Formats: sequence, structure tokens, C-alpha cells
Amino acid sequence: KEGAREIHCRLLPLINLETHPFMRYILQRRGVFTSLEERTPPGALALDAADCREISTLLRAIENDINGFPFIGDE
Repeated sequence: KEGAREIHCRLLPLINLETHPFMRYILQRRGVFTSLEERTPPGALALDAADCREISTLLRAIENDINGFPFIGDE
């Protein structure tokens, strides 16, 4: 239980960030998308440079738990 609780505590901040722009950014980091361009502007949910840095910090906290889907680059 303690191990599961520890992983949950590291994943929860990323789960809380889940929005359409966040998912597009993650897919770009994984190499699925080459661009973050969208047909419709993301509006208030758009990610800025500070958001991307925070996501990178949160991903580093779980990098040893993700071995099947590496993330490209580190913003």
C-alpha cells in the first residue's frame, strides 16, 4: 500500500493538470505530434513556458516509473 500511495502522490499533480492542451503537449513530448498547433485556440487553458517547466519537473519525479513511453526533450 505504501508504494502505491507514493506513486499516487507523484502522479496526482499531473492528473490534476489534464486538459486538452496538456495532453497535446505530452503527446508532442512523446514524439506523437510535431507541433502544438490546433484548429481552435486553447484559450484560457493554453500552456505557457512556466507550465511547461512545471510539467517537466513533475515528469522527472516519475521518470523511473515510466519505461515504456519515454518523453523526448526537456523543456
